[in-house]
Amino acid sequence: MSGWIAAQVDEASNPINVKNLSLGWMFGFLFLVSFVGLFSIVPLRKMMILKYKLTYPSGTATAYLINSFHTPKGAKLAKKQVMMLFYSFCGSFTNALFQWFFVAADGCGFSNFPTFGLKAFSQRF
Repeated sequence: MSGWIAAQVDEASNPINVKNLSLGWMFGFLFLVSFVGLFSIVPLRKMMILKYKLTYPSGTATAYLINSFHTPKGAKLAKKQVMMLFYSFCGSFTNALFQWFFVAADGCGFSNFPTFGLKAFSQRF
């Protein structure tokens, strides 16, 4: 967080939590991220397209995918996928509704579950 934001918070205004961004730092970060993406795409292309012979996502591949839905086997698969998407939506909605009704106070409920461990939770991560 920036120094201005850290000044508004009492317990977290620790120098280790503050990073004042400069233009040079942001350009360096974006440069690093872009090259990581560039150098990771080459091995992924070799593995996914050349080794596993997956169809490259082009217009032809999209047309092939859409046409596969119009076969009996493709229609069954599409119906299963739509049903799984519906079940996933219903589960997510039910979970959000449950959390909305059963949060008693601050620091209570699933939103405060220590996913990354108790030590990280105690430091408000």
